[in-house]
Amino acid sequence: MGIMTITATETRAERTDRASRQIGQLLLQGWTMLNETCLTPNCGCVIMGSRDGSRKTCVLCGDVNAAPAPMPNGVQLRDVEEEEIAALVDREASRLRARIQDDESEVRELAHAPAAALVRAAPAQQDPSALMGTLMLQGWTMLGDVCGACNQVPLMRKNAELRCVACGPIRIAALSAGAATAPAGPTTRAAAPAPAAAPAPAPSTARAAPTSSTAVPQPTAAPASTAPATAAPSSFSTTYISAFPGLDHTVNVAHDRIRVMTDMLAQTTDPRTILDTTSAIRVLMDLVSATRTHQQFYFVSAPPPVPVQFAPYGVTPMGTAAYAPAPAARGTAAEQRQ
Repeated sequence: MGIMTITATETRAERTDRASRQIGQLLLQGWTMLNETCLTPNCGCVIMGSRDGSRKTCVLCGDVNAAPAPMPNGVQLRDVEEEEIAALVDREASRLRARIQDDESEVRELAHAPAAALVRAAPAQQDPSALMGTLMLQGWTMLGDVCGACNQVPLMRKNAELRCVACGPIRIAALSAGAATAPAGPTTRAAAPAPAAAPAPAPSTARAAPTSSTAVPQPTAAPASTAPATAAPSSFSTTYISAFPGLDHTVNVAHDRIRVMTDMLAQTTDPRTILDTTSAIRVLMDLVSATRTHQQFYFVSAPPPVPVQFAPYGVTPMGTAAYAPAPAARGTAAEQRQ
């Protein structure tokens, strides 16, 4: 079908007649009239579609929206996309499988590595929670007690060995030996001298004249005891009292949660669960460290109790010495003289 060019001298009526004739011819050839119009300026003619739907044409302007020519190799675009997606999925699956195998082999190597070598090879700035997770894979158990040196990392124990992942091993045997050789009781104060034996009453050489009634024997004055009084300790007793009691409760709750998570780690073998639990333990450890940093203590000192001295003042009829509390000196010597 030839395409007729619109000339400038063609009137609107002539163009309409020509379009009508072309539409009639296309309808006889099996074309259909579509519900579309030509987008060419000053045209607006109806669009005709071929029987197989491969062509669309304007009877005045020509073909519009022609279908793209097939590729020379005959490969469809949809087939190429599916093959590329399948290849990409295979590559990603292979990479993930290799990564999982590497992670499993690394976990097995760490599980068989000695604990001392891991602690020596770890840098000082390495996360303690990662080292604790590695030791737990080797059978170590995390205790509820915190290391006394760093005051923030829980202690690890395996059989008779005790270790802090930040400070190193702790010698339990040395501590036990030191406790065994220590004296049984404190010897900070000297033993008080034994009280002096009361002197026996002197036998009377002269008898009293007999009277009508028997006189009550009076106690004989005994010499004052010359035993030195026990000196009061000069140091004051000091008590540590927390300025914020609520922080103590927070630390206790954090320690309880650490013990619960330690029990959970002892019952699981999943590496992912171990990593998540150790991360949570690390958060609790940071909380304990921050709480101890901001926790303040003040000292309450009290003087020691005033010792009471007893001085003998006589002998009872039964032959024993009688004692009475000695009056405590008050004020200075000048005040006492006044």
